[in-house]
Amino acid sequence: DLTTTAEPASKPTSPDLTEQNKGSVTVPDNTVKAGSVARIYVNKLAQECAAKVDAGEDCFWYSYIYSNPVRLTGPDGSPYVTIKKDKNGKYYYDAFIPANYSGSHKIALQDEKGNIQGWTDVTVGEQTPTPTPTPADKTALNKAITAASKLVKTDYTQASWAPFAKALEAAKTVAGKADVKQAEVDAAAKALVNAQAALKKAEKTPSKDESGNKADTDTTKPDTDKKPEQKPAKTDTKKQTLPKGGASIIAVIAVMAALAATGIVVMHRRRA
Repeated sequence: DLTTTAEPASKPTSPDLTEQNKGSVTVPDNTVKAGSVARIYVNKLAQECAAKVDAGEDCFWYSYIYSNPVRLTGPDGSPYVTIKKDKNGKYYYDAFIPANYSGSHKIALQDEKGNIQGWTDVTVGEQTPTPTPTPADKTALNKAITAASKLVKTDYTQASWAPFAKALEAAKTVAGKADVKQAEVDAAAKALVNAQAALKKAEKTPSKDESGNKADTDTTKPDTDKKPEQKPAKTDTKKQTLPKGGASIIAVIAVMAALAATGIVVMHRRRA
């Protein structure tokens, strides 16, 4: 059964790779790279496996790398390789090359019965180091979040606040991501700034005091600089002056007293 996933009982060794079974499998430029997936073409695929592939069925075989044979896995980590057919009608399989290999090696293909279907010499290149991604700059995003967080919901219309609140929440989510890309950070910051710019102030309803129904309370502060008015001093009614008519009578009495005194003096002189 070509669809079995069990490894053959016999593992091919280096002496099993002869000039008679060499070929049938090829690698472009005879070069593969460590720590990556290599595409290996099968030039003379066994008829039984080819029939399954042509019918859209799976054909699982096994591939090894030498000198000390190590079984290669499929790209998904499966313990076998899957024979496929490309758009040009060529049969191939993909296998993952271990990261600890380098230099000259051999890659062989074995069917489910343990028969060598072919092998080829390859040169394993060093693994390409994975570049460390540059962390996204979140300065502008964090600044926009800080400014937006200071706004008060009741100061704006509900229709304009809803998309703003959504943009703010999305911006906070992006800011919290450790492996976020710069494009996503920039997009979140721009969306938040635009949403904030679109906010519309809510119309305030005037209170009773503002609408003119104020209490009749005089809130004018007293003028502390103004001196209190001084009231006229009370006069003693007992010491009030006589009426104008009384003053005239006193003057007449005084004249009569003066005339009387003059008459007395004249009479004393005549007697003398």
